[in-house]
Amino acid sequence: MKTIYILLAMLALINISCEKWLDAKPDKRLTIPTKLAELQGLMDFHARVNEMGSPIGELYGDNFYITDQDYNSQREDVQRRYRWAPDYIFGSGANDWSYEYDNVFRANTVIDNIDAVDVGNYTKENVAAVLGHAYFLRAEAFMNAVSIWSKAYDPHTASDEMGIPLRLNSDINEESLRANLADTYEEIIANFKRAAKLLPERQITKFRPIKAAAYGYLARTYLWMNDYRNAELYADSCLLSVDVAIMDFNSIDGTINFPFERFNVEVVYEKRMVTPVILAAPRGIVNEDLYNSYPVADLRRELFFSINTDGRPNFRGSYEGVANLFVGLTWPEVLLTQAEAKARNGKTEEAKTILETFLTNRYSDDSYVMSESVTAEEMIDAVLIERRKELAFRGQRFMDIKRLNILGYNIVQQRVINGTSHTLTPNSNAYALPIPEEIIQLSSIEQNPK
Repeated sequence: MKTIYILLAMLALINISCEKWLDAKPDKRLTIPTKLAELQGLMDFHARVNEMGSPIGELYGDNFYITDQDYNSQREDVQRRYRWAPDYIFGSGANDWSYEYDNVFRANTVIDNIDAVDVGNYTKENVAAVLGHAYFLRAEAFMNAVSIWSKAYDPHTASDEMGIPLRLNSDINEESLRANLADTYEEIIANFKRAAKLLPERQITKFRPIKAAAYGYLARTYLWMNDYRNAELYADSCLLSVDVAIMDFNSIDGTINFPFERFNVEVVYEKRMVTPVILAAPRGIVNEDLYNSYPVADLRRELFFSINTDGRPNFRGSYEGVANLFVGLTWPEVLLTQAEAKARNGKTEEAKTILETFLTNRYSDDSYVMSESVTAEEMIDAVLIERRKELAFRGQRFMDIKRLNILGYNIVQQRVINGTSHTLTPNSNAYALPIPEEIIQLSSIEQNPK
């Protein structure tokens, strides 16, 4: 296991300093894995792979706000993030860029070396699962990165918009250049499709992806692209799994601090974000429009939120069982993707059945009733409302705002800080966040326009 320890040590150094990711030149003779178990071990380092998801999207969304007092007590980079500043929003050291590209490097190390390692007593299916895990991990990291550093996908302009650096091998000396947005999404989709062919139906832990997870992430990707035909197709494929399960919130104990267990039956793939202090109680205050969207009969109103001493709501509904925020994949997310895609594809009654069936598990017994007759537009609106409510504080809202604004929803974000109003207008350059300045200084990567 010496080789894997050397690799993990090198990756730990990458986490400590962003500079190391681009300018470190380790002796590859010391870091080439020789056994399949070592490759799997790189991706089983849960504390790094599954527990350091990027938080910046949630910070840039409209689910929360903080008081002026809490704002004034934060570091400058935190303040700049909160007010959507055009530059210097990342502090020195590990940040969202290193979180994502560290996982890309892990995945590439596996893909580059899997044909040369000793598989020992492992079967062909085991080898396929390891390779599928690597393609999944790379696709997920690219997907997270493009959500942060690129604008929303528009098929008419995607070939002219900047995507992200597509690192497709483990040679850290190779120059990093940005692909266009169309090619970026094409690469994400291709990797998830490769993963879906290789991954097993089940894994020994939800830290590892399964075939249904690859389909679920494909559905998410296509929804981000507003490609509803493919979003429906892959949501349908994901939900063919025999393990689909939806919790009845009538049976959840709301008296405990964090009502939901980690690895509960709704979790398809486990991942948590690096949760900033300004998102956690008591600092992170839930926006009133979000909190008030849950009627009293909606059990999520009680289970997702607590009321602090000044009467304002904080979020407590993470599927991590603690204050850390869950950003993995759940069956309910896939159901809502399926419902939205079907509604937008003109299958209003099918979408209605999906939503009604799902919401019987979220409302007090027999209290949820939908109108017998709904138009296509009313159905789409109903799904979007439930999507925001169900996926609150799961890292999805920022991309939902971006993709909906491409469609003309005109969602304007505003934060008033110390009496000054800061606004994030639809489709502005600010929706493609600035790449960390130290990365720009050390590379050939082109910065986003302000």
